[in-house]
Amino acid sequence: LYFNLSGMENQFTSRIKNGESPEDVAAFVLKSLEEIIVKTTSNALAKYPGLPVLCSGGVMSCMALQDRMHSEFGAMTAKPQYSRDNALGIAYLGYLKAGGDPNGFCADRQ
Repeated sequence: LYFNLSGMENQFTSRIKNGESPEDVAAFVLKSLEEIIVKTTSNALAKYPGLPVLCSGGVMSCMALQDRMHSEFGAMTAKPQYSRDNALGIAYLGYLKAGGDPNGFCADRQ
């Protein structure tokens, strides 16, 4: 289970060179990342059904992506202030191993 983003960089660069607005290029990048993450998560759950989904890292500071992951997979997502880099996932695992309460760490959902 993996994904490769090398082609996306080429598309991003091409869109900029072709004069697309920065807003449109940014929207393309975010939507593309969202689709890749959702598809990869779906594939992982098909292979390993019943696993909990925990999302962290810089891209997860995007609330639209957090909302989609929560609605489609019941994903736990870190509070935005903790979604800054990839080290969070490792920190969260350490937190849980040390007996930490996952409800005290993850964003509240209604």
